[in-house]
Amino acid sequence: MADSVNVNKKREERLRKKREAARLARKKVKEDQLLYQIYCEKERQRNRQRKRERKIKSARELTEEELELRRARQREAQRQFR
Repeated sequence: MADSVNVNKKREERLRKKREAARLARKKVKEDQLLYQIYCEKERQRNRQRKRERKIKSARELTEEELELRRARQREAQRQFR
């Protein structure tokens, strides 16, 4: 029993450190204008590729039900973020 608790604590600590490192890396990219522009361009390319592969549907391709669900999720996300 104690071993599983200890393993969970170690796992949580590793995850915490990993999240912190990722947060600092994102902060570093956002502070450097050139790195941020490169990052944004990569994200645009990634989104275009996903759209070409039909992994992302545009609003025109969605049914009314799917569109309403997407809007509801977006409203909920906005509420939580504010």
